[in-house]
Amino acid sequence: MKFLKLLSLGHNAAGNLSPRFYMIKSISKLVFVLAAFVSCNQVKEVNPQRVTVPDRVIQLIEKSYENPKNLVFSEVIKDRVWNVDLESASKKYNAAVNPDNIIVSYRLAGEPVPDSLKNLLNPSSIAGGSFSNFKEQEYSWVTEGNYGRWLLADYEWNNESYLFRWGVTYLSGKNTYNLEMRPVKSEVTTQEIQDIPQSIRDYIAGKSLQFSNATITNTNDGKLIYNLNVRSGNTYFQLIFNNDLTLVAGGDQLTSLSGLTDLPVSIQNYLAQPRYQGFGFTGQFAGIQKREYDGVVSYHVGTQKHNGTMYGSQAWFIVFDSNGNPITRSYLGLY
Repeated sequence: MKFLKLLSLGHNAAGNLSPRFYMIKSISKLVFVLAAFVSCNQVKEVNPQRVTVPDRVIQLIEKSYENPKNLVFSEVIKDRVWNVDLESASKKYNAAVNPDNIIVSYRLAGEPVPDSLKNLLNPSSIAGGSFSNFKEQEYSWVTEGNYGRWLLADYEWNNESYLFRWGVTYLSGKNTYNLEMRPVKSEVTTQEIQDIPQSIRDYIAGKSLQFSNATITNTNDGKLIYNLNVRSGNTYFQLIFNNDLTLVAGGDQLTSLSGLTDLPVSIQNYLAQPRYQGFGFTGQFAGIQKREYDGVVSYHVGTQKHNGTMYGSQAWFIVFDSNGNPITRSYLGLY
């Protein structure tokens, strides 16, 4: 199967195909990996309006793709980040761009998700949904491990829409598939601070924080979430801003909580939903943290179902605001 072969190969500095491995060693590193989760969805309005795109963006696309045509743009961040659908060399692509870079590019597969990929979900707690819009990541400005390739699709499960992706990592001496999903329409991760709203840039500048990257999420209800990775001295941490550009979660002041009963009742009730049954708070990816920054409190929960080894583990990572409302959710399965 062509797509499975792509998962097992990367490119070395000389441009030759070679394996590239990485290890997920801690929950903090895993959260960063999930924060870099980028979209396969095509961002289109129901009644598209004409979008003004700078000439330099058009020139960048013409330089990056062979004879691109049928370009359809939509704006992700006003005057700064755009989503574009296009055709090139008889193939269809979806990409996110800013004035300086192709941030990420996907080739639309034009075929259903192969059974070999669908069947990887069979032992998981999220099996039984339906896939559509199968895509292959061909380029990402934000470099990850995973042999340099992800396969993506939209996934309908339990009456909710998810962005799903398959990858490969190397755990305990064997190649292992990453199954990851988030309940979002689209996401794009950028390394340029100019791609985030000015008020957020002013905020982190006022706190003397160093910017690393930001993931901009378009949620299923059409609101944007800005998840920033920042640094203060030698301390790296996340700050999450909502659609109103208000800080709602994250921070470098961390308190580890011992168990479910240490959480607000509203969060305990949320975690009692059937989808989280059988998941607990033991294992490498499990943990409960209370975080605070600039007076804003949030709760970061990792809940895990495992069989004693990393291989076969499943986990949910959920960030709640101070009122117990979920802000972000991510699923991980290792098979």
